[in-house]
Amino acid sequence: MKIWLIYPYGSIPGEGLRPDRPSMIGTALASAGHEVVWWGSNIEHRSKTVRSEEWKDIEIAPNFTLRLVPTFRYDKNISIKRILYEKKYGQLVYIRAQEYLTPELIIMGEPALFLCKSILKLVKETGAKLLLDRLDLWPELFHMVLPTPFKKMGKLIFAPLYYRRRSLFKKADAIIAASENYLKLALENAPKLPLEYTETVYFGIDVAEQRRAMKKSFKLPLPLQNVTRTEGEIWAIYASTLGHNYDLKTLLEASKLLTDRKVNVKLLIAGTGPLTDYVVSYITHNNLRQTVYIGNPDSDTLAHIYSFCDIGLSMYRKSSTVSMPIKAFHYFAAGLPIVNSLVGDLAKFISTYNTGLNYEAENPDSLASTLQKLASDHSKLKVIAKNSYDLASLFDINIQYEKLVNLVRKIKLELLKQTEN
Repeated sequence: MKIWLIYPYGSIPGEGLRPDRPSMIGTALASAGHEVVWWGSNIEHRSKTVRSEEWKDIEIAPNFTLRLVPTFRYDKNISIKRILYEKKYGQLVYIRAQEYLTPELIIMGEPALFLCKSILKLVKETGAKLLLDRLDLWPELFHMVLPTPFKKMGKLIFAPLYYRRRSLFKKADAIIAASENYLKLALENAPKLPLEYTETVYFGIDVAEQRRAMKKSFKLPLPLQNVTRTEGEIWAIYASTLGHNYDLKTLLEASKLLTDRKVNVKLLIAGTGPLTDYVVSYITHNNLRQTVYIGNPDSDTLAHIYSFCDIGLSMYRKSSTVSMPIKAFHYFAAGLPIVNSLVGDLAKFISTYNTGLNYEAENPDSLASTLQKLASDHSKLKVIAKNSYDLASLFDINIQYEKLVNLVRKIKLELLKQTEN
């Protein structure tokens, strides 16, 4: 089939980041014999840097092409300019699409509230099937930016966006989602869609590749080069964005509690974001000698760092809409027990397979006590680590994206039946 991927976000080969959702989808479908074009963006979402000023096609693999759409930069992730950016992206895809042979299937990453109008017009005109890939919850996420007195009115304030999303999902011929929780919520907006055309496809990870990287030697970030490990010390790592959606204040306050309680745990913080200065300043001003900010190492270096850590931290605020964070797959592949604040898929896997412990978000005492519990029982920690290591195979990309390949095969057979009739 000719398949188009509509994803304005995602790292691309050569940027030193892990493969992103559209890259993994495109690779799996191209390997299965499909002709795939990913309509990406000339803007790198994390750094807001410009990849290309003009239209540019990049061959990622045989039968898999990345087409960079020349949009414009935005500074804030939640802003009017980002909304305009998404609208412009959709409009440019629609206009440029007229120059190419029409696709049989369009896979669109969702949320797509501000770009979907142009893409739905393209779907209607080409007769292509539409597969939606739910990756996050908008407009639920927007509730976070509302002043406290208005948060309970979020559903009313964003009612037009909820209506637009329901309308979008009703037009879908198939749906995949990055977690069971996301899929369940998606189906509430598409109650008539047959379940055989739905699937949970976790982001996943190339387990073997990460484990190879863990065994290689990489130059450690400077802050780690001067760190010595005391006897019996447990290392816990937080590796993610340093942003407002994350439970960073709790982490830092829990670090003070761990120091006061003389718990032998060292906390490593890796990543970058709008709260980087806050994190560094807090560590310095409070003399948190058991907490080290190690910068923003690339994915291979980070994998190597995981090899000598004992615990992975998944930390989100109570208002977070995340259900199954990507970092969890990396922690599993590294055999790290996970300390987690999320409800949903990850919390369920942790409880069901004994791969870590859940704590109460935004509660420093809960986090500190959870880490103290793990640090005080090394034999239990070892058992949980083995469970985490074994569970990783479930989320290997070869297993996860084969589910998508099979779903696309069903869509192809349905198209053939319609042609025959």
